[in-house]
Amino acid sequence: MTWRTADARPAVERYLARNPGLSFVARCGAQLVGCVLCGHDGRRGYLQHLAVDATYRRSGIGRQLVQHCLAKLQQLGIEKVHLDVLVDNKAAQQFWQHLGWSRRDDLQRYSWITSDANA
Repeated sequence: MTWRTADARPAVERYLARNPGLSFVARCGAQLVGCVLCGHDGRRGYLQHLAVDATYRRSGIGRQLVQHCLAKLQQLGIEKVHLDVLVDNKAAQQFWQHLGWSRRDDLQRYSWITSDANA
């Protein structure tokens, strides 16, 4: 996972305010062990920054976080969900394929950065 300026607290707060009730955390007692950001644009859903503490991986936490997001998006009428995986993140690629997600080879993502900051 890569953190950029766009992932700073003010940006995440705006994202959460724009997409209330769609992002989740997992706790074991008082310890935060997983989280996921989820949102939509009214047409498509997006999962971002799914993370599970290495100690708790392979216990179903990631799957449960994803299921919560998908259920909430479905309640809102969002029928298609996208996510991005870095090309060198083989563990994430295996995780998403294991959950049944389809890798797309028919498109490429392009980005535009509106400031000098590393967004």
